[in-house]
Amino acid sequence: DKSRNIILDSIKHVSFAVNSHRAILPGQEYILPPSQDKMNPFEADEEALLRKIDFNSGKVDKQLVAGFAGISPLFAKEVMHHAGLVNRTTLPKSFRHFIGLLKDHSIRPA
Repeated sequence: DKSRNIILDSIKHVSFAVNSHRAILPGQEYILPPSQDKMNPFEADEEALLRKIDFNSGKVDKQLVAGFAGISPLFAKEVMHHAGLVNRTTLPKSFRHFIGLLKDHSIRPA
């Protein structure tokens, strides 16, 4: 119930015993999930992207998922594939390409 900020029901019930931050149960007040402190990919410039990535530690796709809000593992892998040889030049170019497609609403589900 949006007007009262009360949970009507959910597919999966989660009590405080499972999640100490919030319960997801019918009749409980809805509380937003905790912030993950991830960067908005639409606001990230090349420098911000490069600050989030450590090319020496590997797993760049996982670093994209961990560092940017809303980036799925599949999306990150597609960015990596499009970049080819991933480095400080190709990764930002590929990332900007895909974020641009999202901004333009050019990506459609298959």
